[in-house]
Amino acid sequence: MALRHDPKVAVLMGTFNGGDFLSEQLNSVSAQTGVQPSLVVSDDGSTDDTLTCVKAFADSSSVPTKIIDGPAQGFSANYMSLLAAMDETAAYVALADQDDVWLPDKLSAAVACLAQAPPDVPALYCGARIIWHWEEDVRKPDRPVVRPVGFANALIENIASGNTIVMNNAAVRLVRQAARQTGPVFAHDWWLYLLISGSGGAVYYDHTPRILYRQHAQNALGDGFRGMSSVVNKVNVLRGVWQGRVQGNLDALDQLRNLLTEDSERLCDLFEAARGAPLVTRVRKIRDLKIYRQGRLSNVMFWGAVVLGRI
Repeated sequence: MALRHDPKVAVLMGTFNGGDFLSEQLNSVSAQTGVQPSLVVSDDGSTDDTLTCVKAFADSSSVPTKIIDGPAQGFSANYMSLLAAMDETAAYVALADQDDVWLPDKLSAAVACLAQAPPDVPALYCGARIIWHWEEDVRKPDRPVVRPVGFANALIENIASGNTIVMNNAAVRLVRQAARQTGPVFAHDWWLYLLISGSGGAVYYDHTPRILYRQHAQNALGDGFRGMSSVVNKVNVLRGVWQGRVQGNLDALDQLRNLLTEDSERLCDLFEAARGAPLVTRVRKIRDLKIYRQGRLSNVMFWGAVVLGRI
């Protein structure tokens, strides 16, 4: 039960035809301990009972809830519109998917972690998840994050899953400004990892999982590191899909140069130049950048993409 002095956390949730699982997620937001959550739901034109479910929650729950219309341009655009419209006075802002289940200490753990950062430093909390194949009720550990988090990692990999992200007020103000000057992005959470790390902010990764990340046929992205999802990812590298996503991120960062550190700008420029170089030069220049992914196999795949010119 939240006390009046508990920190306030604004939770932003994008929805689209999520009625099958939404009640469990909403109830888990309401059940958070040690914080006072509020909720903004941006619905992207649901045709099922999503809005009925949210309205019932708003009427019955003690969590203040606001419902707005999303831009109806996909999940990333929905969250980017939420980020651009954030209350810049909010002490903390969290992102929530429509189909997960949060453990009761998810938000309080995030707030405690973010307290490490000085108030004027943009800080982003993210963390591990329990991969939950709910139909069989099989739970598996998330892929490990074993190397430092930061911009050299963010350029070629996202470890900041949107359904785990919480930001402090300095990050809220930075992100709100940046979202208003950035065009479409492939994934709002990858963009957040790039922005906060690239602007000199702090990124904290919690290795203790605090959400059940539900896997089902309607996942917008899902856990792409196992089974058929892993095969699809490898095919996408060969087809140049991943290359296009990296280019999209670099284009978005180019729109935010006024917010990046000099070191981040320089790394972006060197990476962009190296990507278009001939094979031998490309390999040498990208090696010298010391950019990296977290896992050994993931790094092998990355260097395969470099050699094939799919980076």
